[in-house]
Amino acid sequence: MSDPTQTQSSKINFSLVVFVVFLIASITILIWQVAKPFSQEVSKTVSDNRQSIDISIVYAPELDPIMQSAINNFNDTFNTGVNPLNGQKLKDGDKKIKVVGQSISSGEARTKIVNSINQSGSKDFTPTIYAPTFSGWLSLVNFESGKPIFDLNNFTSTAKSPVGIAIWENRLKSIQNKNPNKEIGLAEIQQVFDSPNGWKDYDSSINRKQIYFGFTNPQISSTAVSALLTQYYSATSPQSEQLSLSEVKSNQAQKTVQNYQKLIRQYSNNTVVFRDYLGRGPDYIDMLPLAENDLIFVNQGKSQNKPPEKLVMLYPKDGSIVHDYPMVIPEADWVSQEQKDAARSFIEYSLSSDVQQKYLENGLRPANPNVQLDTPITQEFGVDQNQPKKVLKIPTGEVISQIQLNFDFVKKPAKITLLIDTSGSMAGDKIAQAKKALQLFVNKSSAKNEVGLSSFDSSQRVLVQPQSLESSKGQITSGINELIATGGTALYDALVQSTEDFNSSNGQKGVTRAIILLSDGQDTSSSKYKLADVVKKLEESQKSDSPILVLPIAYGGDADLNALNSISRSSKTVVQTGEVKDIEKLLENISSYF
Repeated sequence: MSDPTQTQSSKINFSLVVFVVFLIASITILIWQVAKPFSQEVSKTVSDNRQSIDISIVYAPELDPIMQSAINNFNDTFNTGVNPLNGQKLKDGDKKIKVVGQSISSGEARTKIVNSINQSGSKDFTPTIYAPTFSGWLSLVNFESGKPIFDLNNFTSTAKSPVGIAIWENRLKSIQNKNPNKEIGLAEIQQVFDSPNGWKDYDSSINRKQIYFGFTNPQISSTAVSALLTQYYSATSPQSEQLSLSEVKSNQAQKTVQNYQKLIRQYSNNTVVFRDYLGRGPDYIDMLPLAENDLIFVNQGKSQNKPPEKLVMLYPKDGSIVHDYPMVIPEADWVSQEQKDAARSFIEYSLSSDVQQKYLENGLRPANPNVQLDTPITQEFGVDQNQPKKVLKIPTGEVISQIQLNFDFVKKPAKITLLIDTSGSMAGDKIAQAKKALQLFVNKSSAKNEVGLSSFDSSQRVLVQPQSLESSKGQITSGINELIATGGTALYDALVQSTEDFNSSNGQKGVTRAIILLSDGQDTSSSKYKLADVVKKLEESQKSDSPILVLPIAYGGDADLNALNSISRSSKTVVQTGEVKDIEKLLENISSYF
């Protein structure tokens, strides 16, 4: 006889199994129904992605706000299924275009492109569009690669910006007053340098003789290349219509440009350093080559500090190179025909009124004639729409390459003392990294510069007197390797002594004299001099034909920033700050100042 409880339990178990099977089946069907369209959407997305054409553009850093906006709008419009060129919906089979942008200096980009062309196998830098500051870089790529990578007779200019000389309005007026009814050019600026009392012969309120002229690196900076081109054009007599290789190679032209370069107080890789100097006023810098858009940027107060006085653009009578902002598709194997067609669409979009208005807002003269010149291309921001009266032709890549090659010869030479804190607080990783950074500085310096090495703890030691780096490099390297950290910090005594060592030698008007001071702490051991003595010495130096620049580096968090700032102000320089991890990069950057 069966147990009724067991029978009842079997029925319950069977019902439960049936229910579970039904539930699982229902959930499976539901999941399939839900997953089916999701799966189809994933498939559709993958299909859409396969239908896009990816292109890349490398562009000059000053275009960053324009290009970021243009690229985002272009991509977003395509993503909605609309062609941004005509506002029409994409048809079935039409491919979307996706643009990726990268900001990089024009000179650096040109080097990377040339390297990618000349390397066999992997190519690390393969843009679909190259958008440098001016078309001279296109000519250089063609020349340096030995191939017609860019069609120089058929490219799109997206904007224009003449290069002149940014100068304080009062300084320009003082030069104009000395040259009534004359246009001002490089020769008239040179006359200030050659005048017996310098600026004092032009304006008694300027309490120094020396011109403070800045200049950037022509291997990287478009403005520097353009300024050098103007100098070489000025050096040809009669002035050439287009510079030739023989002209830039001539001794006379190089000597004239060398004289122009004697005006330079400090060099730098780019204009970033000088924007800071301009914000500090005429005591720090008198003038420097600048493109219109950069001058407008400074006068609008977009740099670190708004200038305390009005800056204006001098369009020299010698003529101006005009930055033409080309957008060009390279004739290279990394660009397909499909990408070329897509790239032309983006270039065309860059000429649209909306994008061209962005160019204008950023101080560039639009290429689209439907966008009229307006603010900020106005005298309010120091520029003149009716200038330049004389536009210079951009020469061949071979000529530009020769001018860059000449630069190390024509640039102003420097006499430099590396003055290094080797007190006990520098022990360990600090002194080890400082040694590496110092050696990098020496390796990057021009062989014609004179470089010396001194250290200080409780007292100063002159390890190598400043002399031609070509002959002293081995001694300096040995001196750097022998640096050890011990003792106190006689910063003031060491700095005054280094200044007096400079003054005891024959100061040359056409030579930059500089002390690079690296310190990680406060003065604890000076017995002869105080901070006030250092400041007085340096202020007196600024009035001479060859003022001494002191470039203080605050190394680490314990450096005496108050004292170093006082030192830099009296020398009309700026304190650099560095930690152990980035001291090499900092000294490499400072090497570009000479």
